[in-house]
Amino acid sequence: MHTDKIKFTKSQQKALSIAVIIALIVGTLFLRAYIGLLAVAAIVSFIFYPVYDFILNKTKRKNLAANATFLISLLVFIIPVFLVSAVTIVQLSQIIKDIAKISSSVDFNQHFRDFINQINSFLNQLPGNGLSLSTESITKSLQNNLSSIANSILSALQSSIGSIPRIITQFIIYIYVFVSILLHRDTLVAMLKKLNPMGSDITELYLKRAGLMTGAMVRGQFVIAVLQGLVGALFLRICGVDYFAFFWLLLTALSIIPLGGGIIIIPFGIINLLIGNYWQGLVLLLSHFLITTNIDNVLRPKMVPKDAKLNSALTILSVFAGIGIFGFIGIIIGPVVMIILVTTIQVYLQDEQKSIESKTT
Repeated sequence: MHTDKIKFTKSQQKALSIAVIIALIVGTLFLRAYIGLLAVAAIVSFIFYPVYDFILNKTKRKNLAANATFLISLLVFIIPVFLVSAVTIVQLSQIIKDIAKISSSVDFNQHFRDFINQINSFLNQLPGNGLSLSTESITKSLQNNLSSIANSILSALQSSIGSIPRIITQFIIYIYVFVSILLHRDTLVAMLKKLNPMGSDITELYLKRAGLMTGAMVRGQFVIAVLQGLVGALFLRICGVDYFAFFWLLLTALSIIPLGGGIIIIPFGIINLLIGNYWQGLVLLLSHFLITTNIDNVLRPKMVPKDAKLNSALTILSVFAGIGIFGFIGIIIGPVVMIILVTTIQVYLQDEQKSIESKTT
């Protein structure tokens, strides 16, 4: 029986609306293990839809255009990300081994030892203080903290990639979802408009804001962060710090969040100055303040639309909340969810303002 032949009473329509809401909630819970994967497929398909549209206009064949777009996205996005992650895991494993040798590799100069002695003199003047610093305690602290951080990042990356059977399963699901979204994009948009009780205009606003935020995070924020991470990793390598791929990925992630790679580069620069590596310390600090930060200042106004900008506090909250729920891909999903929440509040406030103005006139 076709549903368009069924006539519903008002009470049945209300019950049907409740049933739809329950179905959406149950569906989300049922697919919760694959929400991140579905989000990745949706985001990548959104990014590469202009490619699909171009190929479709040339070939007039939907399946051919969708499959060709998938292959292009595979070469441009998926394979590079996977390779960088794999290289980073290898380098992280080496870092963890090398951290154990940190005490023998760090050479503290006399200026730094004098600085430590001055701190100890100050601490000794404090009442009831039994704390004193030494180069041995500092290197031990570095070993413990760096090892903990490196192991945490390694575990996160390994869990994200998973085992070979899991990778194959997720990849197959990803292909079907990616191609399906490309082929049925208009149908999905029309369905969202019908499901939204606030009407098609509000749905259009949501889709526009979500699309702008996705584009801003991927085309804008992601590109800026990758460039900032690349510059930071290059200068670290010039200054004698190995593990280029690891630091590129780490500094890129920090720039996306957006805490910024300065929380890594600036301490590296200061430590180099303290242990007597003066030119390395100056190069790291100057490159960060003169080059890396200006990449953001120059590119952001050109690549991030005004409608996709969030307050910096909301951005960092949404990114960490997204990471907590969806993993690494939450860096993109979190701000998209936040822009939808902000848009909902803005629409409500605008409607309230119009109601107040209509009553006063």
